[in-house]
Amino acid sequence: MLNDADLISKCYLVNKCAFPLKAYHDLSAYKIHMNDVGLLRRMSNLESKIIY
Repeated sequence: MLNDADLISKCYLVNKCAFPLKAYHDLSAYKIHMNDVGLLRRMSNLESKIIY
């Protein structure tokens, strides 16, 4: 849902660096990155001067 709304990026672990890269994704291991720093700051309850 958040991925579909473009609020996060889901980055999968790659087991082997070969072509095509998508064929070597480990779908059980991934990291999530927030695309919007302002939303990340707000959700973390941080002051704006800490981020900027």
